[in-house]
Amino acid sequence: MRYEFLRCVLWIGIFCLIAGCRTDLSRTVEQMDADVYAIIDETWTDAMGDRSNYRIPDAGLPQAESDYNGIAIQIELSPSNVLTLPQAVSLATTHNRAYATEKEQLYLTALNLIDARHIYEPIPFGGGRGGLANDADNRGAGGFGHLGIQRLLATGAQVSADISMGWMDIISGDYRSGFSTVATAMVTQPLLRGSSRKIVMENLTQAQRNTLYQIRDFNRYRKEFVTSIISDYYRLLQLNDESINAGNHYNTLVEMYATLEKRALAGRLPQHELKQAGQDKLAAFADYMQSQRDYKNTLDAFKLQLAIGPNVWVSLDMHELEALKESVSSHLEISEEEAIGITLAQRLDLMNAADRVDDARRKVDVAADAIRAELNLIGYNDSETSNRTVFDMDPGELRKTRDRYELGLQLDLPLDRLAEKTAYRRAIIGFVQQERAFQETFDTLILEVQRACRQVEEARHRYDVESESSQLAMQRTKNTLLLLQYDRANTRDVLDAQKDFLKARNASTEAAIDYAIACLEFFRDTGTMKIKPDGMWEAGQLSEITLTKKVPTSSVEKQDPKAIIAN
Repeated sequence: MRYEFLRCVLWIGIFCLIAGCRTDLSRTVEQMDADVYAIIDETWTDAMGDRSNYRIPDAGLPQAESDYNGIAIQIELSPSNVLTLPQAVSLATTHNRAYATEKEQLYLTALNLIDARHIYEPIPFGGGRGGLANDADNRGAGGFGHLGIQRLLATGAQVSADISMGWMDIISGDYRSGFSTVATAMVTQPLLRGSSRKIVMENLTQAQRNTLYQIRDFNRYRKEFVTSIISDYYRLLQLNDESINAGNHYNTLVEMYATLEKRALAGRLPQHELKQAGQDKLAAFADYMQSQRDYKNTLDAFKLQLAIGPNVWVSLDMHELEALKESVSSHLEISEEEAIGITLAQRLDLMNAADRVDDARRKVDVAADAIRAELNLIGYNDSETSNRTVFDMDPGELRKTRDRYELGLQLDLPLDRLAEKTAYRRAIIGFVQQERAFQETFDTLILEVQRACRQVEEARHRYDVESESSQLAMQRTKNTLLLLQYDRANTRDVLDAQKDFLKARNASTEAAIDYAIACLEFFRDTGTMKIKPDGMWEAGQLSEITLTKKVPTSSVEKQDPKAIIAN
């Protein structure tokens, strides 16, 4: 009867163990997602940007055509397969592989914070075993189980407590059968090295700051990514416009050649001028074919960025080019000094560089603490309900339970701290390097803003020049054609006018594209670009200001960079 009871207990224990080890994997993913996104939303401030386009799909599940934020985005192409600019940006922020990697990196960084937090939380543990035990002349059968909790406190104290329960049926020997309960508690409190709250919490502090840095990096990446996608779309519009212009130019020369051929047959045009027109016609056709090839190759590369299949045919929305040209009439008005001031307050990567200097300074303090002597206060308590027999922690060993109390000090003198001293020196060098890196980032941002201001100003003036040049070229073409009819101009004059008109039209479009991209990069470099939930962008506080004459930045350069950021 006794052995049947033992067998029943063992089977029940095995069943409970198997049932307890089963894990709902889908529930695990849901819980991790909830915890990660709660951390991100808690750390993400409105000043960093809109909370969108950062969630990742569940592994192995089909990717829905959404933002994973509950924000629907329009990425379906029209029946004519016209790819608009908003659709291109939405497709990129949803399907682009590099963008997906950035979202995953943000997720993984928040996961690291969960791991770091867990170290300072109450951590439960438990287990058990059962079977036969043999100790010299003693034999017994029974089971052992324990359940406890451990925690690292901010003071550096390590606290653990557990309750062990055992049942033993002695077959032979002088041990007593029965049920025993043992309660154990242990506290280890550092008094010197590792006792400061700042030192103990360093891993958690760094994990929290890493999450903040990654959110800033992600938002900075979004601005750079959206700028590159829109710029690539604009360049595609330019290439398509050049291809259309090349086709129109070729058709014009075909018509012109037919007219000149009639004049040559009538004896009103020398044959060598007709041959000149024929050569230009053939060259125009070759240029048209090359422009078609360049446009299609660039479009294929752009589709790859949007994760559109290579066999999917798409065309661009050329209305976007007309709207872009109309928008060039609006100016940006802001001095370089004002732009630099806004940049220093808005650029997220500069904030990261400044905060990493503080991280390096804390690492110096942590390394200095590790050189000190170690003195720990240790308290231990082990009490039992009755003097009975239980399985020991070592398999197959029997022991009698008993009460045990301890209180003592543990000292580790700093006789050999070579590794800690070298780590301290490395930390000091790392701090100096971070300060240098911050200063370099600070200076680089000022140069970027100055360059962006000059680009906007230069692109604007060049667009005005190229637009006027295009008008003059068009008028010259009309005049030379009219003069040719009255034999007051030769064929070479007309052909040169046509070529110049083609170059002027292309140059005007290129100048408009350059100006639009320069404005994009200006908002990106000043940090005022706002990314909307659908992936598109809007200007921040510079939406109604324009670029004026440059103002010296000496007053900014003389100030402390960190003070500027703090203000």
